[in-house]
Amino acid sequence: MAKYTAPAFSSGKILLPKKEFDYSKWAVIACDQFTGNREYWNECESIVGNEPSTLRITLPEIYLSESVERTPKMCRQMESYSSEVLETAVEDGFVFVKRGTPSGERLGLVGLIDLEEYSFAQDSSTLVRPTEKTIPERVPPRAAVRMDAIIEVPHVMMLIDDPSFTVIEPLDSKRSDLKKLYDFDLMLGGGHIEGYAVENDAAKYVVNAINEISKRCKGLLFAVGDGNHSLAAAKHCYNQTKNPMARYAMVELVNIHSPALIFEPIHRVIYDVDDRIIDKFTAFAISNGLTLTKGDDVRIVTAHGETCFGFKEYPLAVVQEFVNTFNEVDYIHGEEDVNRLVSRGCTGLLLKSISKSDLLPYVRDHGVLPRKAFSMGEARDKRYYLECHAIK
Repeated sequence: MAKYTAPAFSSGKILLPKKEFDYSKWAVIACDQFTGNREYWNECESIVGNEPSTLRITLPEIYLSESVERTPKMCRQMESYSSEVLETAVEDGFVFVKRGTPSGERLGLVGLIDLEEYSFAQDSSTLVRPTEKTIPERVPPRAAVRMDAIIEVPHVMMLIDDPSFTVIEPLDSKRSDLKKLYDFDLMLGGGHIEGYAVENDAAKYVVNAINEISKRCKGLLFAVGDGNHSLAAAKHCYNQTKNPMARYAMVELVNIHSPALIFEPIHRVIYDVDDRIIDKFTAFAISNGLTLTKGDDVRIVTAHGETCFGFKEYPLAVVQEFVNTFNEVDYIHGEEDVNRLVSRGCTGLLLKSISKSDLLPYVRDHGVLPRKAFSMGEARDKRYYLECHAIK
């Protein structure tokens, strides 16, 4: 039983490599990044070499087709790391994380989410919910990796709505009283990271602060920002086994109001272009209940120019339904890349990202957003695998 427990979030035993190992080789970016960039992962392999690394106990999605061969090797490596590489860094507590990114210093808190309080169902009313739609077919491959694993390393970033900065941010001023666990540069442009043990009085402070927020959260306390399908896989495995150790999944909690947490839109590109797309989109939007106004909530870019649409309502769900009527669609970060594809004959739908302050209220009132609704920063800003937690 965890010593420090708030609704749906608790302390736990946190494992890290022993000090003689190179943390800059141990920590590797989340598996769902650079999925089309084999050069990135080749360079990662070159940096890691034969040193202990989370690269050996996770499955980058670029290698997902090799999961049958790779998964048993990963599980054997976990056994080896558990006995030879990892040690208990925090007996029963949390880890306060300071992460340097191009958008500023992002603060986080590593702890355990209670999977009994989480559901990825569209109509979920649990304390912990996804922000975007979960694609069922994406869960089994991740569940297969987790089912035989004895430890987990998280890349899930969980959001809390804390506009008064009461939970995580005050720990920054207490750093001199906390035990430093690591302090190093992440590989391949990931920025600098520091970690501190949050135990005893500091841990009590955290759970008390979360308790206060839970009193006014209106039923939604935490929302998944990154790693939704990984958390869904953890839930699937727990439902299959009901192993008490697997009931809790490690995540990094981040305040949605952090100035360093930047929401980026994810645009749509349509390949099988129809010259009447402007008229079709206008008719589709109106027939699906959107009210046209002046603005640029959606910009459709073709070889003939740009047409802007404003709406009284948040339009993403209807936009996604419209996009689904086409056969060939891609999801693109960055307006420059969209324009490059438009110059080759495609059509781009440029979207505004939902504002951070509106995200949790939207999920609470309307349910999850469509897939690919937004991205939290650029690829290298994502969470790196670092802390570990035993799940068997």
